Amino acid sequence: RGHLLIENLFEDFLGLYCNLDAFDERDLTFDLKLKMIYSFGLISREMYLLIKRFNTIRNNYMEQLKKSPFLSEKAEEKREDL
Repeated sequence: RGHLLIENLFEDFLGLYCNLDAFDERDLTFDLKLKMIYSFGLISREMYLLIKRFNTIRNNYMEQLKKSPFLSEKAEEKREDL
């Protein structure tokens, strides 16, 4: 959830500097938004590197969860409930 909160904040800040509707939503990845926020000078280099590291850790964690048999089983149960 923290990841989504940060991404929403990025979108709020970027909306002040550019028209986000001009971009295809699929092209505006978390990483690209982070780079844009940094390039506009809205965050320091230290904060940029910290958030970039956080994103890497989060992505690695999600990849591990996707490989988890327990998660796959739970996801299948949810599909059956629909």
